[in-house]
Amino acid sequence: FCQSLNKTSSKIKNVKMSNTEQEATKCISRFCERTADGESPFSGFPLCQEHLDEDLQRCENRKADILEKLDKLSCKLGRQSLQLEKQALAIEIQEIADMFDSIQENLQQWKEKLISSVQNVHDGVSDRLEIASESDVCAKDIATVSNSGNMRDLIQLTVSMESWLDAATRKTAEFDQKRAQLRQRQNNNFGIRSVGDVAAGVQHLQNLFDRHLNDVMKTCWLDDGETKPTGMLEQDSEIGDLTSKPTHVAACTNTAGFFGDASGRVVRADSVWHEISQTLPQPCIFVAFENQSADHLLVLSLDGSVRLKCQGESVSGQTAIKGFECDSRRQLLYVGRANLVSVADLSGTLLHTIDGERIKRPFGTVHGMTANSDKLFMLCATTLMCINKDSLLVDSEIRSRVFNCLTSASVGVGLHGGKIILSDAKLVTQGKTRKYKTSVYKICSVSGELICCVNFVSSLLDENRHMCQVSVSNTGFLFLCNLPTLRVLSGYNFESLASTSHSEAPSDLALLQSQIIVTSTGTNVFSSRSKLHCYKFHAECFFVSSRSQRMSFTLMDRRGTSIFEHLLVFTCKLNTSNIFIDSVEFFIEVYTNYTNDPCP
Repeated sequence: FCQSLNKTSSKIKNVKMSNTEQEATKCISRFCERTADGESPFSGFPLCQEHLDEDLQRCENRKADILEKLDKLSCKLGRQSLQLEKQALAIEIQEIADMFDSIQENLQQWKEKLISSVQNVHDGVSDRLEIASESDVCAKDIATVSNSGNMRDLIQLTVSMESWLDAATRKTAEFDQKRAQLRQRQNNNFGIRSVGDVAAGVQHLQNLFDRHLNDVMKTCWLDDGETKPTGMLEQDSEIGDLTSKPTHVAACTNTAGFFGDASGRVVRADSVWHEISQTLPQPCIFVAFENQSADHLLVLSLDGSVRLKCQGESVSGQTAIKGFECDSRRQLLYVGRANLVSVADLSGTLLHTIDGERIKRPFGTVHGMTANSDKLFMLCATTLMCINKDSLLVDSEIRSRVFNCLTSASVGVGLHGGKIILSDAKLVTQGKTRKYKTSVYKICSVSGELICCVNFVSSLLDENRHMCQVSVSNTGFLFLCNLPTLRVLSGYNFESLASTSHSEAPSDLALLQSQIIVTSTGTNVFSSRSKLHCYKFHAECFFVSSRSQRMSFTLMDRRGTSIFEHLLVFTCKLNTSNIFIDSVEFFIEVYTNYTNDPCP
């Protein structure tokens, strides 16, 4: 490239025109009257010798500039270090791939181990049921032969059963012994399921995995460098100036076909007799209020700028709302009251009523309600009914001893995979102080057996209100809304991960992607205003805000005692204490005998 530049420069000197062309052609430069001595290698126009020399100098300057840039790009001094860095990164990439291969192999081994362990328990129960079934058949055969009066056949039958009986008795004794040991290990006579929530434990591992690798990205400088949130719950916004006290809230992500008319009511698009003034915000929030305090549901945008009314027969009622759900795919609202559930569209138009007459069985009192994509779950008295959303008929019923322990008139109900989450709040007395005791239960949706439970005690805000609602995200985090706290729990073991306290009493919550909308009804003590609090949920921050704490200290000893003795004693105390230790960092400053300045 440099050689070609030199050749170009020499051409400028050697370019000459014939005598005829020189006489006929003048320099193209402005205001130059001299005869052209050659053509510019850049433009091809005729130039005099002075301007040809200027072009030559311009070419030399460009050559020097290009060579300077090429010298910088060649990176002669740092090329070797870059080559070493390239080799190191190639090795790092291979090590990362090898580590992930090892993790996948380890995960596969754990998958096989967990499934095999649960399968063994399953097979044990299956064998016990098979023995019970075969024993019924044997008893029936003996009764049949005995009734026939043929003693020889009876003796032959009993002899043929002896070997089976010995093996069946031995297997049953082993099964009963394992069950007894399990109950003793569980230390609970309530009837806990033989296997815990393994699926939630695996899901919890995925959250741990995501959180750890996010930390690896940050620690190894692979992220974008932007400041990340440090807590799981971040106050986002508030929607205030509500006319009444909200008790229930539901989020809707599909409002297509519904609008707000000139009077501020939600109407269908096919309602041609209404004058459409604005589209229904998407997503939006439906808010229900205390009994008899409002004849409508309030429909809000996430920032509260749009406010519409959802009115209809399904909304107005003389009894308190016990459950409130929204199905965005079907565009339906489910409003649960004491003895029925109203099914309405987003405008509040009543479409169906679910009551005892429709499901053809005693309905009871509704204490709580939740839903998934195809079923509606209603806690009525001591039974959890699973109602098909298409047929509005009962698919199944779940009975559990846990239901007999629920004391609240309004119970929080949530779903976590194939498990049911229940939250119950009641007033308790500790000394001279009255407080709320919130109990959270996880039960099996098939057998109704208890899987795990946890209790929380919080301060008392209002004796007349002790509601407690619960919801579970698709990533396995459990959100508990109980006075006066919003808590984030692990769906695996109910470990408290984060919390935020309200001076105003929260009563219900709704999940909307990474946002949590919490109702705040206010109390006579703290506030008479009612609000909706919106939080952002940062799943990647879990485990940091609650479990990891940094402890720093300085040990100084100017009397000559070995500082490492202090370290040894302190470290032993840390290792023998019942606290979680993520890491311990010692910052030691050693002072000289003559100055107060620390030595290097």
